[in-house]
Amino acid sequence: MMIPVNGTRNDFYFADNNTEGENGPYYYQTTLYKVLVVFAFALVMVIICFGNLLVIITYACVQKLQTRGNIFMIRLAVADLVLGFQIIFQIVSIFIPLKSLTLCILRYSLLSVSSFACNLTLLVLTVERYFAVFHPLKYHTCDIKKWFYGITALIWTPAFIFGFLIPFVWHKDWTYEKSHGCEFSVILKEDFITWFISLPFILSTVSILVLYTKIIKEIRKQKNRIGSRNANRILTPQNAIDRHTPISSQIIKLCKTVALIEFCYLVCWVPFMLFIAIHALMRLEYSVIAINVRFCLGILLAVNSALNPFIYAVRTPDFRKAIRKAVTGH
Repeated sequence: MMIPVNGTRNDFYFADNNTEGENGPYYYQTTLYKVLVVFAFALVMVIICFGNLLVIITYACVQKLQTRGNIFMIRLAVADLVLGFQIIFQIVSIFIPLKSLTLCILRYSLLSVSSFACNLTLLVLTVERYFAVFHPLKYHTCDIKKWFYGITALIWTPAFIFGFLIPFVWHKDWTYEKSHGCEFSVILKEDFITWFISLPFILSTVSILVLYTKIIKEIRKQKNRIGSRNANRILTPQNAIDRHTPISSQIIKLCKTVALIEFCYLVCWVPFMLFIAIHALMRLEYSVIAINVRFCLGILLAVNSALNPFIYAVRTPDFRKAIRKAVTGH
């Protein structure tokens, strides 16, 4: 059921769970549908929270894991954990209609800020890998503690401002009625979705792809250079030591791990972001089918945060051993 808001053609939203059709409840109002939705949300939430919390605790307790590379990956685990916790709000809203404008905005601003933080964290992680590959000596001599606090502020300050605060001061007019439920498309303005959700995602994704293309090319160059050096027994000139210092196998392996994380990120996030961007830019109405497609793509987005702890465990032996010890006790 599509209901126009304020008499305009493009401002539509989905009917609330309490509204019934002429022949009884819609399928999305049935108990079975709600149970399936809650089960999907709850399963993903438990995996996200348990997995990422375990990674963070393991990192904090095992000194060996507190390396320069891992310190940035832990940022991603924190962002994923925040995204996992906000799913609780989504579950509650399925059964309890949000009648307050503040609570309705909060429902989507929490999702927005956690998504913004995940996005920025991956961009920062890519920049860190770029610096480690192109300037290995400077990378190993920089003050990691300054980076720690600086990067934390760089990630969460804009995420809080653009993802959390702006929706509270720039949103659509909405008041709760039995047929006017708290829905994504009736709270967030299309311009907000375009400029503060879609555009930052596109810019960061393009930056990640460009930087990682350069990283891969540089790693290949250095491998070829090392092979040629071994064949001709020619040493690297001293005056080019920083740029031509061989990249350690540990850095290369971590680059591959980050590449895998970012590949999964793109697979899980791009469909959802494209979907909401197209609807916002073209001012498309959210039909019943469109809302259900968006829901499924949202679940796929959340699955990404559940996958990352498994990637850490599979790709990092020290993490795997520490997590196994924490879970089994030996």
